[in-house]
Amino acid sequence: MLKDHLAREADRLQNDEIFAKALEDIRAAALNDLALTDAAQTIAILRLQQRVQVVDEIRATLGRYIIAGGPTQEETAGSFA
Repeated sequence: MLKDHLAREADRLQNDEIFAKALEDIRAAALNDLALTDAAQTIAILRLQQRVQVVDEIRATLGRYIIAGGPTQEETAGSFA
C-alpha cells in the first residue's frame, strides 16, 4: 500500500466522528471499570489495562501513518505570491 494512500486513510479514520467516539467509549468504559475493580482481581485489571493500551496504540499508529505519508496536496498547494 502506498504511503500517501495509507496516510489519507489514516487521516480519514482519525477524523471520523463515529470511529473516534467508539474508541473513546471503549477507553472510558475500561478506565471506569478499572477504577471499580477489586485490586485482588489481577486478570481483570490486566484485561482492562490492555483495552486502554489498544485504543492508545490505534491512535498512535494512525498518527505514525499520517506522518510517514508526508504533507498532503492540500498542505502543499497554495499561493506563493
